[in-house]
Amino acid sequence: MRAARHRAQSVARRLIDCSRASTSTANVGSRRGRSVTLDSYIRSDIMPRKPVAWLGDSREAVKTFPQLARQRAGRQLARVQDGLEPDSWKPMPSIGLGVNEIRVREGGAFRVIYVAKFPEAVYVLHAFQKKARKTPSADVELARTRYRAMLNARKQR
Repeated sequence: MRAARHRAQSVARRLIDCSRASTSTANVGSRRGRSVTLDSYIRSDIMPRKPVAWLGDSREAVKTFPQLARQRAGRQLARVQDGLEPDSWKPMPSIGLGVNEIRVREGGAFRVIYVAKFPEAVYVLHAFQKKARKTPSADVELARTRYRAMLNARKQR
């Protein structure tokens, strides 16, 4: 009990010190060896993470990515769940409004197509390994079909 209270007081002191310094980039400690900023403390306390809804075989497709690419894609999806932008992304208006693509370059080019504009979840429409410069039309059409099906399912609720 005493250790928990001491830890809470220590974090509170660091938060106060950081708020006096720089509000968004102040380092308030570390979690599992990673630096933690004031924004991440505030965000995790106020905004819960959106759940991820995997459509079709998108989850299985991500599981086929190499380990490092899978980890990077997961971290970028976690940023999206927290309401942030991924590090490398581009909009995909040819699929639908609000649809984006996470780009992961790790031992190849891997893509995760998602939509996060709805309050209830982050919908992962499709995931695949990109082998050509242009995104294959079959992958774009599959993502477009899943996007439309998801919109229709939302309307029926």
